[in-house]
Amino acid sequence: TWEDWTPSYTWVGNTPTGVATVARFIMLGNACYFMLQVSGSTAGIGNLTNMTATLPALATVVDNNSLVPIYSYRVVAGTPSYGDNVAAIDSVVDPAVLNHTVFTSIATGNAFTLYYAGYYETE
Repeated sequence: TWEDWTPSYTWVGNTPTGVATVARFIMLGNACYFMLQVSGSTAGIGNLTNMTATLPALATVVDNNSLVPIYSYRVVAGTPSYGDNVAAIDSVVDPAVLNHTVFTSIATGNAFTLYYAGYYETE
């Protein structure tokens, strides 16, 4: 059955306000399937330039492939975008964190929602 988890975030630039999270995962054998939705506002703060989130389980390195791509897209100020929010898990550098290889800044005053979905092998 799907379960909730509470990720911890690290914000780069400035910490957004009014952050709401929907985070669900399921373990099937040693595979972790997850979805994460993060919404907030940058009202009254400077630009948000990156974000990381903790995962529900540690990722493991498989066949020396340390980067696990994650499906992601975002909506900023009501406009969806698919190419400027590229997420991955680096199972060598930090197997507990979803990170970005590309994250376009979210300007002050913009509401946003970040969406992620994926799966990875666990230890």
